[in-house]
Amino acid sequence: MPGKVKVKIVAGRNLPVMDRSSDTTDAYVEIKLGNTTFKTDVCRKSLNPQWNSEWYRFEMDDAELQDEPLQIRLMDHDTYSANDAIGKVYLDLNPLLLPP
Repeated sequence: MPGKVKVKIVAGRNLPVMDRSSDTTDAYVEIKLGNTTFKTDVCRKSLNPQWNSEWYRFEMDDAELQDEPLQIRLMDHDTYSANDAIGKVYLDLNPLLLPP
């Protein structure tokens, strides 16, 4: 039976300085569940970004939902080099699943 997960990224607070030239961060968030990945827009030059994103929707079998954690990675966008990871969290969705 297909399960559905909806995720909304609202804001970040007190992020570390990642761009030394401007003492700010160009932050965005990657949300991954299974083989599906979504990204927010880049919130430029802010240590307290506000995304108020759309709802990101994932659909997968209930068995997969039990096996796959929701991955959320906070990233710093860099134009001329590789993007830098600021932090990440893995959320176990099992406590949120409804019993059959």
